[in-house]
Amino acid sequence: MVDIVLVRCRNLTDKVGGDAGKFGGRDYPAFGVLYIQTYLRKHGFKSIVMDRYDEKYINLDANQFIEQVHKVKPRFIGISAITCQSPDAENIARLSKTKNPSIPLIFGGVHYGALPEEGLKIADYVVIGDGEHATLEILQGIQSPGAIQGKSIDPDEVPFPTKQDFSNTGYWPEKVGRFSLITARGCPFECYFCKDGFRGSAVRHHSVEYVGSMMEFVLKNYSVNKIFILDDIFIPNEERLRAYIKEFKKRNIQVRLEVFFHPNTVREKLLPLFWELGVRKVSLGIESGSDQVLLEMGKHVGKDLIRESARLLHSYGFEVSGLFIIGHRGETSETIRETLDFARDLSLSTAWFSYMVPFPGTPVWEEGVEKHGKIVHDDISDWGNLMPIFLPKDLTIGQMTEGMMEAQLIKKQIRKRFSNKVQRLKRKIEFQWNGRFKKLLSLKSTAH
Repeated sequence: MVDIVLVRCRNLTDKVGGDAGKFGGRDYPAFGVLYIQTYLRKHGFKSIVMDRYDEKYINLDANQFIEQVHKVKPRFIGISAITCQSPDAENIARLSKTKNPSIPLIFGGVHYGALPEEGLKIADYVVIGDGEHATLEILQGIQSPGAIQGKSIDPDEVPFPTKQDFSNTGYWPEKVGRFSLITARGCPFECYFCKDGFRGSAVRHHSVEYVGSMMEFVLKNYSVNKIFILDDIFIPNEERLRAYIKEFKKRNIQVRLEVFFHPNTVREKLLPLFWELGVRKVSLGIESGSDQVLLEMGKHVGKDLIRESARLLHSYGFEVSGLFIIGHRGETSETIRETLDFARDLSLSTAWFSYMVPFPGTPVWEEGVEKHGKIVHDDISDWGNLMPIFLPKDLTIGQMTEGMMEAQLIKKQIRKRFSNKVQRLKRKIEFQWNGRFKKLLSLKSTAH
């Protein structure tokens, strides 16, 4: 008997076919349900992952999919969803209850963690936060129906998925040329556009040995030459960085790493260590070019620090991808102009622009969206960041979309500038001179 079927939902606006879920299920592993599966397996429970992005299910409608779920006769059904996937989750849940109301349903994922009362209108259980231990206790009969606060566990307690586990999902790392991994859970920063439970939370790292074994597994089993670290912010301290370097050398791990940095975490003395570890691309959370908007969002940085962080990373040879958001609360046409001009002037290799979305669980949502503006697109299946969802009080839709159109032109200009052969040669020379010279100085200062 199968104890539980674990479902990762899909965004209903994704195209059906070969590239369905490119920015959802296909590019990123279904770690939420996979980690629950491996944790349950460790404790003797049998589970099956059914990923709506898997080729076996991607072309099935909800009725056909739920037929496949019920065919294995599970004791429980667990359904994980982010906000734009919640319509799919609720549709599947209703169909399941219609077909066999005796099978208990468990909702999890960030959307229902923020809105447990909504989930309990359909599901028997809603798990808030980490799902591994809470799901185990539900299967053991320890937890009663209702909203359950997940226990924050040591990440090393959760076994890493096997190659067979990954193959049972829609993830296709070799097609995108990289593998995505998580080395830590949590983020110490408090940006207002991020959900409670992630925002301002304690960071729980995997051990250095666990991370080394994950990297080794990936390089042994997949033909990829890049690993993308999905941590909200990659923030190992100097001691951990040196331990990573030692562990990677012991295992002969040589791979290009791509990571996320907060401008506050860029420390010049650590940059040679990040380079030695294999980091080559840094996505820098910049968000805005307005000091007032940065203050309003709780970023705790100003433009001067951001500019210096980007310059330092660039001077050491890292590719720097700037991440920007348009449409913050308090945004005006003038602050959008500041952001666009700022992006154009920074030392970046590329830039990504998105619209601010007031997701459930974020301070913008909790304070009441109407306090700062209004929702202009109600279909939450589209609540990604590709169209305006939230309109600040002092902006029009036209100003938002015009700003985004110009942002895309700036993105192309930055890419062209970076790809220019003369510029790339200049960057190489800058790194050889600045990077190695500064590394030597760093080593000398450490010796003293």
